[in-house]
Amino acid sequence: MSQNLHHQENDAVPTDPDNIQRLAPGRSESQNHSPIDRILQRAGRHHFAFFRAYLEGLDQYEMAKRYLENATTTRISSKEIVTTLQWIRKDLSVIAKRHGKFAYARIINIEPEQLKPVSTVEVPSLEAYREERDPYEMYSEADLIELFEEEYGDVQPDPRQKRKASLLKKQNEALNWLEAKVAIAPHLNDPVGAWIIPAVAQRLIAAQIDTVGDLLNTINLKGRLWYRNLNQVGEVTAARLVKWLQLYEKDLGQSVSTFAMVKHRDLDVAAMEASRPKEFGIVPLEYFQPHPYLDGSVGENRAERNRSGVNNDYDAIQSWLKLVEDNANTYRNYRKEAERFLLWSVLERGKALSSLMADDCIAYKSFLNDLGRLTPEAWSSKYCIPQQDWLGKRHTVRWSPLWRPFENPVRAKKALPSKILKQFDGQPPDLSVEKTGVLSVASQKQAITIVKMLCETLVRQRYLDSNPFETVKASKFGVFKSDATRSFTQQQWDFLIQHLETYEKNSRYFRLRFMLTLAYETGMRLSEMASARAGDIQSFPLSGSSEMGYQLHVIGKGSKPRDVALSHNVIQELNTYLAHRGMTSYQDVPPETPLIDVVPGFTLYETGENGEKSTELRKPERTLSSRRIFDILKAFFVEAAYCMAKESKEDARHMHRASTHWLRHTCGSHAIANGVPVQIIQDQFGHASIDTTTIYVTTERDNKFKAFNQFSETVKNK
Repeated sequence: MSQNLHHQENDAVPTDPDNIQRLAPGRSESQNHSPIDRILQRAGRHHFAFFRAYLEGLDQYEMAKRYLENATTTRISSKEIVTTLQWIRKDLSVIAKRHGKFAYARIINIEPEQLKPVSTVEVPSLEAYREERDPYEMYSEADLIELFEEEYGDVQPDPRQKRKASLLKKQNEALNWLEAKVAIAPHLNDPVGAWIIPAVAQRLIAAQIDTVGDLLNTINLKGRLWYRNLNQVGEVTAARLVKWLQLYEKDLGQSVSTFAMVKHRDLDVAAMEASRPKEFGIVPLEYFQPHPYLDGSVGENRAERNRSGVNNDYDAIQSWLKLVEDNANTYRNYRKEAERFLLWSVLERGKALSSLMADDCIAYKSFLNDLGRLTPEAWSSKYCIPQQDWLGKRHTVRWSPLWRPFENPVRAKKALPSKILKQFDGQPPDLSVEKTGVLSVASQKQAITIVKMLCETLVRQRYLDSNPFETVKASKFGVFKSDATRSFTQQQWDFLIQHLETYEKNSRYFRLRFMLTLAYETGMRLSEMASARAGDIQSFPLSGSSEMGYQLHVIGKGSKPRDVALSHNVIQELNTYLAHRGMTSYQDVPPETPLIDVVPGFTLYETGENGEKSTELRKPERTLSSRRIFDILKAFFVEAAYCMAKESKEDARHMHRASTHWLRHTCGSHAIANGVPVQIIQDQFGHASIDTTTIYVTTERDNKFKAFNQFSETVKNK
C-alpha cells in the first residue's frame, strides 16, 4: 500500500516540503513543485558575484546556492543556473549597448572554457631556476644565465595565450564598468516594482506591500507562512524573495527575523525573548528601560511610608499584575493598559508614573481619544511622539521589533476567495466601514477604569500617596452603554446558515457548523469555546421527565466558574462533528479532548486493493486557539457579506463588520425575543449585573417605534 500527502489550506503549520518525497497519486514531480521563474527584473551585486565566480570556473552549484536568490533548496538544477546566466548576460549586454560599449556587450558572452590557458612549456624565473639547478650556489651569475639560455632560449610564448590573457583582462574591465553602472543595493523605501518583476510586484501591491520595507516588515510580522493570503504567491516565490532580502540585510539595515525562517512550533521563543535587550522606547513592558530619573524611585507622588515592597514603577506594576495572573484574559488586559499608561507617562509626558497628577490624567484621556482621529499636522502640534509610532498591526508577537501598544485602525484588505470575485467580475463592492479613531468610547472607558484601579491599589499599598484619577471628572464622552445592535437579525442569521450550506461537506464544514451552533445557542465567549473539553460536559435527568439535560462547566470572565446549558441540538451537532473526527460521541472520548480541534493541512491518500481513498489527518488532542477561531468565523462573515451584497448592501455592510462576539449578542437578543427570561440569560452568560443583560431587551423600543410609525401612517392617509 502506498501513502501520499497532498497539501491543502491549513490551520497548523504544514510539514516541511523538503521532507515530503511521496507524491499524490497520478502526479509527476513537476506537477507537485512550482516552476522556477525569474522574480527580479534588474541585476544586483549578488548576480555579479555569481557571474564572476562562474567565469573564474568555480563550482557553479555551490556559487548558485551562495549568491542567487533562486537557490532556495539543495535541489537546484543546471537549467536554473543556465537560465539565470542567460538573463544576466542579456540584461548586461543591453546596458552596455545603450552606452555604446559594444565590445563589452560581446566580451561578457565569452564562456570561461574559451579563456583557459593554453598548455605550453612553462618558463621559470631565474630565481626559481637557481633554486632548482644550483641550490648550493656553486655557479656564478654569468654561468647560471648561460645555462638558463641554453635550456629555455628557444622557447617562444604562445600568441593564443597572450590573446586570452588580454580578453580576460578586458572581460574583467567590462564587468567592473557594468557593476559600477547597475549593481546598486535595494533600500527600504524602494518600490517593489523597481526590483521585482511586474507579475509578482502587482500581487504584492494588491496586498498593500508597496515598498521593499513593507515586504520585509510583512515577512517579519507574519512569519514563515507570510505569503499564505497573497494571491498567486506560492512557497517557491516567497522563499526566493526572503533569500534576496537576506543577501542585502546590511544594506537595508534590517534583518529577516528567525520567526520568518523557522516553523512556529520549532521556534525557541524563550531564547528570542531573552535575546532582546531592554531599551528606552516604545517597546513591550518587559523590554522597557526608563532613564533612572524616570523610573519612579523618586516620584513626586510617592508615599512616605512605602508598604508595597517595591521601589520603582515597573516593579509596582508587576506586583499589581501578580494579583490577576491566574486569569490569562484579565492579566493580558491589565498588562496592556498599564503598559500603555507607563509608556505614555515616560515617553510622551516626560514623567515617572508615580509623578503624575490630575492634569496629567486628563491629558492621558485626551491622548486616548485623539489617537487615530487627528491629522498628522494637528497631532504634531499637540504631541511630541508621532502618531504612527504608537500604532502597529494586530497580533504582532511581543518580541518583534514591529510590536506597538495600539492597533492601527487602517487595516490591509484581505484577498477575497475566487468564487466571490467571480460573482462580481473581479470588482466586488466596498463593504468596509472606516474606523474612527484607535479606541472606541467603550475601550477608552475600560482603559481609564483599569489604570484607575492600578493607582488605587498602589495607594492602598502606600506606594503612591494619592490616586491622581480621584478628582478627574467623568468622561466627556458620556456614559457608555453596550450596543445591542452588534448582532444579527433573525433574517441575517438565517442567511448565514443558508450560506454555510454552500460549503463543501468536509471536516472544516462540520467544524464551522458546530462552532456557529455552539456560539449561537449558548452565548459562550470566544475564550470559553477555545478551552472547552469533552470532560467539562455534564448530563443530568430532567425533573418530571425521562429526558436528560446537558450543561458545560466553564471558567468565565474574572475566573468565575459557571454552568452553561447545552440544548439537545448542540449535543447532536457535537456528536455529528465528532463522528467526522473518527469518534462516536463526547461520552466515549478522553475527558481532555477539545470540543474544537485542529485540522492539519494534509490529506492522506491510500491505494489498496479496492482503489484509492483519502483520509483527512487530524490532531484530536490539540484545541484550536482563540485567535484561529476568531479568524475562521470572521472570514466566514466577510464571505457571507459579499454574497448578501446583491440582495441588500445595508445588511451586507452590517455583516461585514461582524466579529465572533456578535454571536453572543445574537444569542441574547434572539433568546429574549423568544421568551427566555432575563434572569436565566444573565446566569447563562455569567453577567454580574442584570443591567448588562437587559441591553438585549428591545421590546419597549420596538413597540414605541411601531406605535409612532402607525401614528405617522394614520396621519398621512387622512
